Amino acid sequence: MAEGECGFSKLIQLEEPLRLNDADDSALPADEQRTTSCCMVCDSATPALSGSAWFLQPLVLQSDGNTYPILMRLAHVAPFAFCLSVAAQNAWQLNAATGPGFGLWAGMAYALSTSKCYLYGGANGSTTSNETWEFDGSSWVQLQPASNPGERHTFAICYDTLRDVVVLFGGANNSYTPFSETWEFHPTSNTWTQATPAGAVPSARWGCHMVYDIGRGVAVLHGGYSGFGFTPDTWEWDGTTWTQQTTSNSPSPRDRFGFAYDIARGKCVLFGGIAAAASDETWEYDGVDWTQVVTPTTPPARQKVRLAFDAARGVCVMQGGQAAGVQLLDSWEYDGSNWRQIASTPTPARGENATAYDLSRNTTVVFGGYSYTGTSTQTWEYGLATSAQVHPFGTGCPGSGGIPSLQAAAGSTPGIGANFTMDIANLPAAGGFGYLFFGASNYQFGPVYLPFDTGIIGWSGCTGYVSPDAGQFFPHAGSIGSVTIALPNNPLLQHFTFYAQALSFDAAAPNGQVALSNAAELIIY
Repeated sequence: MAEGECGFSKLIQLEEPLRLNDADDSALPADEQRTTSCCMVCDSATPALSGSAWFLQPLVLQSDGNTYPILMRLAHVAPFAFCLSVAAQNAWQLNAATGPGFGLWAGMAYALSTSKCYLYGGANGSTTSNETWEFDGSSWVQLQPASNPGERHTFAICYDTLRDVVVLFGGANNSYTPFSETWEFHPTSNTWTQATPAGAVPSARWGCHMVYDIGRGVAVLHGGYSGFGFTPDTWEWDGTTWTQQTTSNSPSPRDRFGFAYDIARGKCVLFGGIAAAASDETWEYDGVDWTQVVTPTTPPARQKVRLAFDAARGVCVMQGGQAAGVQLLDSWEYDGSNWRQIASTPTPARGENATAYDLSRNTTVVFGGYSYTGTSTQTWEYGLATSAQVHPFGTGCPGSGGIPSLQAAAGSTPGIGANFTMDIANLPAAGGFGYLFFGASNYQFGPVYLPFDTGIIGWSGCTGYVSPDAGQFFPHAGSIGSVTIALPNNPLLQHFTFYAQALSFDAAAPNGQVALSNAAELIIY
């Protein structure tokens, strides 16, 4: 293996029974025995697992022409540290427990000129708001502009970067009367002005959405509900004139979809929405035509959802929503080719919120929304974690002891320089062996997209959520096993994110081979 190369060539099947003897290093080559050090750089003495193979049982390693079992001890997991490409994953964190009083169907946009988010309107179940609020990242302040658009909810809103105005179109009042007005808010002067467009304007509607295409200097409006039906049209606002766009393709009529502008790729991204039923479609608009994007992984269908583009990480962020009257509690990212589920999520997650991306702080801001606990006035943010975090996700498959459960041991967190312990419960009561996988990804392993139905390799009823880049065998005398990882004392690991999932060797499992636990996202701090 060349110096500096990180990874083994492949995983293959072991034809003879795997001997698990922790006192014997003979199965490992000399440079993998107990003298292995916990280095922070990847070299030929400290490889980590890679490749396109998936869980093969039993697991062995083939590298440099040698074949030997993978006996990952503590000393071997630490260098995997972190031999993987360093990656930081954002996490949802509560910023403010209270805020403006109208948490439902408000609209929010971030202004570059002031580095603040501006919230307008919304409802609280019985009243619709005409309030304007400002959020600086730590506190909300109600503004008192001389005029405003009036009571308004479910309108379209975006920030015109070139003209430094927040543009608002449409929406409805407390009686659900739709509007066709265009308003602009000037953040530096705290003034609302009703625009007087030249020529035709979009029909009155609510449930529509709008983004600003900075590459072409126009606000792009799509969809909505007129009070009589769903609107399928696309319009552009240049600050003077509304122009309806004629395209060869278009999403079906719908409202309350997620909509964001991908600055990196110069495309407007749309997900979901509802007409006859909630949609799980992903569409992109490039200023000329709409294109439906079919992704390997697709979030469940939903409406009443918002998207924001995370400029620092180049992904669209989606949180919550609703389908068939059920509030969805999940979060997702879209990178232009695929969706992946985010392990971290607000507590509880919610739809019908107001969302904007704060460019000065590289964080997605979510205010309000509705969940199974009712309307919220909390402010949550999706950005770099401010503490060590463990986020379980996914669903395990049963063995003879039930569904294995993976979680951090009581009082244990993945802190820099700490010994971090994970417990695996619901293992076979008679004892045996398990294997804890560690991976850098929860969305792709070589050509395989995650989550992965392991029935393809004979483990029916189970799902793989984590790229199996490395791991450690662990014995268990009863139904609970534990694995401890020594995390290096290196501040460069702050925000480093990896993933884990446990496997239980269990001939009494329904598939006759193994049971898998849920997975966990681990953020070091």
